[in-house]
Amino acid sequence: MLQEPLRITADLRESLKQALILEEDVLTLVQAAPREPMAGPNRDFKVRGALPVPRLMDPETAELRVLEVHVRPLGGEGWEIYAIDGLEGFSE
Repeated sequence: MLQEPLRITADLRESLKQALILEEDVLTLVQAAPREPMAGPNRDFKVRGALPVPRLMDPETAELRVLEVHVRPLGGEGWEIYAIDGLEGFSE
């Protein structure tokens, strides 16, 4: 569980909005899912999980989408979600 603040980049916020995914759901996923360290000098990590996503053509139904969320440290100011794999095909 991350104790420091966690934020989402502005570009990703727009992508999540287009995909009809709530930011709160992504933040909860990052808090709850097991972390997988990424290669590199930073403490970057990724988490995987499935979220229910409303279907664009039928928003009353949803499908589970597996997302891979990439997180990096912000130099003592918390953490930032900077990439999410699995959003492809959700633009309007």
